[in-house]
Amino acid sequence: MVDVCARHNITVVGNGPTILLVHGFGCDQNLWRLVVDRLQSDFRLILIDLVGSGSSDPRAWDAKKYSSLSGYAADILEVVDALDLRDVVFVGHSVSAMIGALATIEDPRRFAKLVMLTPSPCLANYGYLWWLNRGPTARPGVPATAVSALGAGANAIWIDPAQDLVAVVRWIDKSALDGFVDRLLAAVR
Repeated sequence: MVDVCARHNITVVGNGPTILLVHGFGCDQNLWRLVVDRLQSDFRLILIDLVGSGSSDPRAWDAKKYSSLSGYAADILEVVDALDLRDVVFVGHSVSAMIGALATIEDPRRFAKLVMLTPSPCLANYGYLWWLNRGPTARPGVPATAVSALGAGANAIWIDPAQDLVAVVRWIDKSALDGFVDRLLAAVR
């Protein structure tokens, strides 16, 4: 099993009260670069890459675990436990605002505040990924291990272990997804 810090490519900078900065889907911790420059002199900032994003460890991906936001919330609690954090100010962007809400509900004793930046609506099925393509039956000529997903906000994810490839596209028109995947596969073959 991969170490929690390595799995999430954790970065810690600054001194002072602890702020955990968590990006939304389709982003990585680089999203916070301008905020870090302004806050690191007064706060201890912890930045992570959610599994499946940025420089997180791709071996950590588990389709079942990450088919709901509760899988990501469990990761947040693992990070907080691994770093033995207390009185954390959780700052979540987009869908991570909802991930933070789930984590703080699960273990409120670890968190001082929850800051939600442009939170995504918490619809009954928001954040769930619909695995549309499992093997060659859905897309002939595609490796049997490849999967794709379309989630809320027209976010598309293509995972092809045979090509060592993960592609994330945001706000793609659903009708353009097949053409995107075809062009992507042609480019890496």
